[in-house]
Amino acid sequence: MRDELVRGQYLGILEALRSRPDDVKIVTGVRRSGKSTVLKQFKRRLEASGEDVVMVDAERMRPEISASGGLLEHVRKLMPSSDCCVLLDEAQAAPGWEGAARALRDGGANVIIAGSNGAVLSDVILKDPSIGCSRVHMLPLSFREFLEMNPPVGEVQTGGRFDQYLAIGGMPSLSPDGPCWARLEDIWSSIAIRDMGPGMFPESQAMRETSRFLFEHVGTPVTQRDLKGHTGVSSGKTARKCLDSVTGSFAFHRIRTVDLTADGTECRRSVYYAADTGLRNCFLGRADTGTDALRNVVFLELIRRGYSVSCETYRDYKVDFVAERDGSTEFIQIASGASTETAKNRIERPLKLLGSRGNATVLTMDRDMCGDRGGILYRNIVDFLLEGEYADTSRT
Repeated sequence: MRDELVRGQYLGILEALRSRPDDVKIVTGVRRSGKSTVLKQFKRRLEASGEDVVMVDAERMRPEISASGGLLEHVRKLMPSSDCCVLLDEAQAAPGWEGAARALRDGGANVIIAGSNGAVLSDVILKDPSIGCSRVHMLPLSFREFLEMNPPVGEVQTGGRFDQYLAIGGMPSLSPDGPCWARLEDIWSSIAIRDMGPGMFPESQAMRETSRFLFEHVGTPVTQRDLKGHTGVSSGKTARKCLDSVTGSFAFHRIRTVDLTADGTECRRSVYYAADTGLRNCFLGRADTGTDALRNVVFLELIRRGYSVSCETYRDYKVDFVAERDGSTEFIQIASGASTETAKNRIERPLKLLGSRGNATVLTMDRDMCGDRGGILYRNIVDFLLEGEYADTSRT
């Protein structure tokens, strides 16, 4: 068995959020991305410092806490003191969890909630002016973390590990030397049933086709009309319901598209990325390691580093990522290769048209193209993923 990876970025964020005892802390993320493991690591850290901690997995305890109010009663029986730290894993599985979280917080407990779908972002918590809320979104492993768990060995060096990472993704429970596809299928089934499924049974086929459409079009600006045309979804209402369901499972990320032909206003198109390239490959039945997969990996890395990410278009031109952080803006284009002058000009054209407001960068798999070219910086994607610092990505 491999050693458990200590995910320092998220432990550090949770540690910082302890200074906000009046807030309910909510940890979100796609199922099996490592939320439960990080909560357990945090619990051990607090206990080692002498603090009282209670942790409850609401999904596993469902029979015992199925009645309304059952979660609150169960947790209070376990609490050694009213002001201890309470960790509620998969809280959305428990009836009345919002009231339990509020009551525990009002009683002096430091409450941290984790959940795998949008139900954990209940309006009961988020829109209650009397309750402060801090949110942390957890992602599957970065490539840096993947390498830490699967170091280069023998003939499989860093480049080979990166190909594996693109293919199987970053779910912490997977090993490139194990039965990845069967496990990814199990993970996807669990997401579809537990996190997309509630309330969606009559449209389950539409939901599956929506997932397929988004996986096939990662990085491409699409509209609700595009979805209807490609999936056979019959109505705008069903299309919206399917999109809300699949994004509410955290299996997809939606980013806004700004169309500069419309005076810089946000247009009706959105860009979607998968929460994990392994889930995408498993669903589509192929191991895509091309430009779409590279865009997906870079997008997730930008989110890890605390960037606010959007997409800009002008007529037929598109800048893959407009990444903003701490008052600076990065315009980033992704290319698997840029070996010819024609390819370089094609890649650079959107950056020259749209990227004058910040730093312009091309991330590519080519190593012999690194450096400055007319004010546009070329960098190797693998080097980019292994450099840089992660940020505190919590939100209030």
